[in-house]
Amino acid sequence: RWLEAIGPVTLTKNLLGARWSKLAINCAISSLGTVGGDRLGPLLRKRFVRRLALEIMTETVAVARAEGVTLEKVSGTFDLDWLALTDAERQLTVGSPSLFAKHTLLLAVGTRYRRLRSIMLNAIERGREPAVDFLNGEVVERGREHGIDAPINAALLREVRRIAQGETSPSHAAVRAIYDQTR
Repeated sequence: RWLEAIGPVTLTKNLLGARWSKLAINCAISSLGTVGGDRLGPLLRKRFVRRLALEIMTETVAVARAEGVTLEKVSGTFDLDWLALTDAERQLTVGSPSLFAKHTLLLAVGTRYRRLRSIMLNAIERGREPAVDFLNGEVVERGREHGIDAPINAALLREVRRIAQGETSPSHAAVRAIYDQTR
């Protein structure tokens, strides 16, 4: 009866695949929300933020594949194997129908969850240690073990740590700086 109160429950035989899929989403949403210091809606309205989110998830998917993980669809619908950028899409910034579709999907997510605020940012504001090492840090570390570079996740890892230590403040400009530095 109490399960009815929290919503539908999805069972899986691929717990590792579900975990990595959620990791990919959280690496993007929580870390970008922390660095950007804003709710998901306003952040995902910016094309460069959506591009970073796609790149974060792409790096995470690459590491998951190297780990031998078969990704699960998040909430039964969010297919990260499709959402991950192809090599051709990584070279483009605009002009591809598939890239347009991926940006459109992220816009829809930003609209639906427009008020969502990063739990890591809340933790930092309360003087707690952010979970960035268990999100982007895990992608960077496991990627390194497989010879996979994860520069966007690494940049977010560094920036969230700097915010947590009070060296810098969250802002849209901080997200833009990561975008510009990783081109």
